Amino acid sequence: MTSILLTRHARNRMRRLGWKEGDVVALLENPQAITPSINGRENAWGQRQGQWYRITFIHELSGRIAVITVTERRKGPQEGDTDED
Repeated sequence: MTSILLTRHARNRMRRLGWKEGDVVALLENPQAITPSINGRENAWGQRQGQWYRITFIHELSGRIAVITVTERRKGPQEGDTDED
């Protein structure tokens, strides 16, 4: 796996959700879907214990992945969940 930078925002969200860095790495390595986001970002989607999660990230020029946020979602990507809601 490419090296990962967790932004302060992402670390705070992870702490609230009870996630560890390994949980983020596991979802990024094996997402159920990848969808485009705004400003060149991408969303990696996955489920844990029946709940959808979305990790928003960007590929940096150095080759590193910068994780911007980790969010809990009501719907998955195939169910029409978007960045707007």
